Amino acid sequence: ALQTSRTALQRASAFAASGEQPHVAAGRIAFALDLRGPTAMINTACSSAIVAVHTGAASIRTAECPSALAAGVKIILLPFGVDGGVLALDGRSKSFDARADGYGRSEAIAATRLDASGEALTALAGSSVHASGRGASLTAPNGSAQSVAMELALARGSLSASEVGCMQPQGLGSALADPIEMRAVMTVLGTNRLSALAIGCHKANASHSEAPSGLMGLLVAQHALQQLQSEIGR
Repeated sequence: ALQTSRTALQRASAFAASGEQPHVAAGRIAFALDLRGPTAMINTACSSAIVAVHTGAASIRTAECPSALAAGVKIILLPFGVDGGVLALDGRSKSFDARADGYGRSEAIAATRLDASGEALTALAGSSVHASGRGASLTAPNGSAQSVAMELALARGSLSASEVGCMQPQGLGSALADPIEMRAVMTVLGTNRLSALAIGCHKANASHSEAPSGLMGLLVAQHALQQLQSEIGR
């Protein structure tokens, strides 16, 4: 066994130590692209990439950097075993559907650039990160905490609920989580409206990519706004 360990060490490349550490990825990207300013890998499970967007926007607002790159990636390299009852039997996420029985897993790479002018990304007026605190269980959503997060984002963006025209909720495809999330959305955004609120979720088409999924939702919303602006401009 000792000889095998020595052989493995001899064969290890110079990148073995850094390659097995996920946090090195952010530094390696900054090195390759010659990026300066705050550099970090953020691991907040399924919200990782969208929290990176929030963090990048905050750094721009405090003048730590004039622009920021936020990205997330999910690649499934190993077979996935027992899921503990969270995966859909047919492998598909059925967001906000009465047939919802869990989520389907997918791979994705998502990235966006933000800058102070707002030209790199459709203007990010405000954002908020808010933990659920104590709930029914570790993974169960907390509707009141979700409402607070939306209210904080609106306040930071100096927006009223009626000014929000579309929404990309998480839409996990869970019989437990989806109704709680939708009630929170309607509590904050669904009252005293003068126009309809469009609600969609990319997971119904592309399944759940986990770490990049929040940013995927933001990019889908951005694309929808760009298409609408294009139609209006014709």
